[in-house]
Amino acid sequence: MLDALRGTCAPEVFYNDVRPWFVGAKKEVSWVFEVDGSLDAEEALEGNKWLKRGEGGVWIADDISGTTAAQSTIIQALDVFLGIDAITHERPPAADGKDDQGGSKAKPQGNFLERIREYLPLAHREFFKVLAPQGLALREYIKEARDKELSEAYDAAIAALQRFRTIHVRIATLYVINQMQRAAPKGEVLGAVQTEKEARGTGGTMLMPFLKGIRDRTGESKLSGSSVE
Repeated sequence: MLDALRGTCAPEVFYNDVRPWFVGAKKEVSWVFEVDGSLDAEEALEGNKWLKRGEGGVWIADDISGTTAAQSTIIQALDVFLGIDAITHERPPAADGKDDQGGSKAKPQGNFLERIREYLPLAHREFFKVLAPQGLALREYIKEARDKELSEAYDAAIAALQRFRTIHVRIATLYVINQMQRAAPKGEVLGAVQTEKEARGTGGTMLMPFLKGIRDRTGESKLSGSSVE
């Protein structure tokens, strides 16, 4: 299904017309919202942790993640159900001292999926509180059972998830990396901002290292050992 995207949405349309609306906000590039000034609107905004009051009756968001696949409960549930989310999405500090969103981080950043859960509806967050320990218990049970058929079935599920992520990498290359390079002024394609390693996803992550890292760690989470497809 993911691979079929190429037949329904042109890469240049996604990159130029759709993607800009998915990008999150940081202090350098904020989202500014104008409201009608009604009491109901003001009360609703006062309780929103993502927005802060600006001057002239506007509200500003300068620290929100853009749209990411991890905001899909189904996508998160695949890792959590298999009990591998701590393996696939744990984010250690980068070698250059910066996190995958460009900030300076000296300590581990924790689990990406757990951070993104703050954007999910309450019922979905409660669902993961129930599912997470069950996923860990499932993985531990299969490890301790030492049943060849059971272990192979479990690893086959992880292999399928890894193949899905390989396709995701290809789609990201076609819809983001290639389009970014085409949009760059002539002579700047290989410049610092235009390198594949520094291209960012709409969620703010360093796109290729992030996606490839998750794909590779998914393979490494198999009970039979490391595997990169």
